[in-house]
Amino acid sequence: MKFFPAAVDLIKNNRIKPSFIEVNNSSEVYYRFFGATKDHVLFCVQVKENKKTGQKFFMSCFPQN
Repeated sequence: MKFFPAAVDLIKNNRIKPSFIEVNNSSEVYYRFFGATKDHVLFCVQVKENKKTGQKFFMSCFPQN
C-alpha cells in the first residue's frame, strides 16, 4: 500500500509508453510502468489488459531492487 498513491499518479500522468509483455496464445497483455516516489524510491506498476474487451486491471506495484 506504500506505493499505491504513487502508482495511481504514475499511471494517470505517464508520458512514456510502458513496456509490455504479450503472452503467447493469450487474450491478455501485461504493461509495466516504471517510476519513482517523492523520496526517490524506484518502483514498478503492472497492469493487465484483456484484449477482447479492452478492460484494464491494476495488478501490482512493488519496489525495484
